[in-house]
Amino acid sequence: MQYSAQIEAINKSINSKIKLETKIKTDNDAIVVVIGESANRKHMQVYGYHRKTSPNLKALSESLVVYDDVISSHAYTTGSINDIFTLSNYENPNAVTTLINYVKSAGFKVIWLSNHRAVGVHDNLVSRLASSSDETLFLNYNDYRKNTLHDEVLLPKIRNKLSEKGKKVIFVHLVGSHYAYNKRYPESFNKFQSDEKSSKNEIIDTYDNSVLYTDFILSEIIESVKKLNQKSAVLYFSDHGEEVYDVADYFGHFEDKPTSTMYEVPFFVYMSPTFEKPDNFVVDEARPYMLDDFPHSLTHFLGIESELLDNSRSIFSEDFKPRKRIIQENKDFNEFKSSENK
Repeated sequence: MQYSAQIEAINKSINSKIKLETKIKTDNDAIVVVIGESANRKHMQVYGYHRKTSPNLKALSESLVVYDDVISSHAYTTGSINDIFTLSNYENPNAVTTLINYVKSAGFKVIWLSNHRAVGVHDNLVSRLASSSDETLFLNYNDYRKNTLHDEVLLPKIRNKLSEKGKKVIFVHLVGSHYAYNKRYPESFNKFQSDEKSSKNEIIDTYDNSVLYTDFILSEIIESVKKLNQKSAVLYFSDHGEEVYDVADYFGHFEDKPTSTMYEVPFFVYMSPTFEKPDNFVVDEARPYMLDDFPHSLTHFLGIESELLDNSRSIFSEDFKPRKRIIQENKDFNEFKSSENK
């Protein structure tokens, strides 16, 4: 019933004839927003993991702003994506004005490129949100239990869209590290293999290989944007995290058996040397932040102003005000994580 209500509300918002009143204060060319899948930042070298799972990002680290206290609002894709791409949040769960409509109203062409299915149990809501883009492309037709295309199929599509003239925001939805992990990367990325064989170690090894592959994908996207020599940027985060034997003795993501790693996500930004930063832009990698405020952050990052947008909710703003990050309907994340570690 909740899902049906969300779909109905999103359709109403997308089809609304009311024009959003926006102003834009910057003049940038191309922004790529990459949405990862089931990424556990504890398993990323760039966040201090002992294995070299993100060597390319590590090499680019001087060009990246890496935020280390970002969480998702849910431990599953549709709940998280709904909050990321609408003004919905814990304080106002029924707000459905979409992020994409704000970006379009500011004069950007919006393109959605996905390695997920357009239709499926976990896909309908996401594809409805994506449908308000100027262009959408879904490259995957199988569910996660079967072999799917690897994320590199997106790379030529991204490069092609980057080469087109005009101001643009490209949303890229990866399959990333969704289970089954061993199906998320080609054999050439089968690098991590524990000496001690066990089902647990095999899961960790294959998960780490998927993270290594995502590192390759992200570095290729960043290099493609760098070659533009334009005022451009790349933002990356994951829709939610993943438990991989870090806190509990199991793996996966599910809200009825939560751990902190199912919510903790990577979040980093690359900006070209000429990228025009918005007013009040500041870098503070340690800010406690939840992704349900992403519409306020991305619009601020793009220099977009509008009545319902609030810079105090932007991770990039000097006006940022930390708020309680509520998960599981009424749990403060900081308290949840603290009690978990006792």
